[in-house]
Amino acid sequence: MDKALYDTGVTAEFGDTFLTLSTCAYHKEDGRIVVVAKRAEE
Repeated sequence: MDKALYDTGVTAEFGDTFLTLSTCAYHKEDGRIVVVAKRAEE
């Protein structure tokens, strides 16, 4: 969480399902931006 750009208030628990997207970030050498989405409970 110390590297997060935003605090969404969402927490992760064992068994949760996630989608992770990664892309280049050119503002830093070898930088990456990672977006992680937690699947909503049905």
